[in-house]
Amino acid sequence: MGIHPQFAVRRGRLDSQFDAMIRDAFGNNLAAVWTPAARFVQSGDDVFVDLELPGVRAEDIAVDVLDDTLVVAGRRDMAAVPEGEKVLVNEMKSGSFRREFKLGTRIDVESVSAEYLDGILRIRLSALVAAHRPARIEVRSAGRSQGDSESTTVAEVDPQPEAE
Repeated sequence: MGIHPQFAVRRGRLDSQFDAMIRDAFGNNLAAVWTPAARFVQSGDDVFVDLELPGVRAEDIAVDVLDDTLVVAGRRDMAAVPEGEKVLVNEMKSGSFRREFKLGTRIDVESVSAEYLDGILRIRLSALVAAHRPARIEVRSAGRSQGDSESTTVAEVDPQPEAE
């Protein structure tokens, strides 16, 4: 038994009204459309940050380190609904996301690594010591289907000039 079409229409109207209320309160250009869940795990001297990012391509993920802050941002795009089909209920989030984690200490950017496998991004932070420059961390896609790892090359972020 499916959802009654009248219910789907009413729910769609409520969703639209709620979206309009949020846009009125916070503006049209919200930086993050959805928020991925995160988990922090410690193993010895290492801290792992795991984020659930199902449906996100590795090349659409940016991991940045700025002093004592770890920033993970990106985008998930959903496929269009095929012609002749219509969405009755949509609880799937798409669009941009951004998570910032204050770690309370500067991060040694040389020891940070990130790997993406089966919809989970795992960031390894080790030896949390003073760092002097912001940096972008490479996200490696550890795909199982082809047997080899894909690597996304990213440019290092230019450091901000220090105030005198």
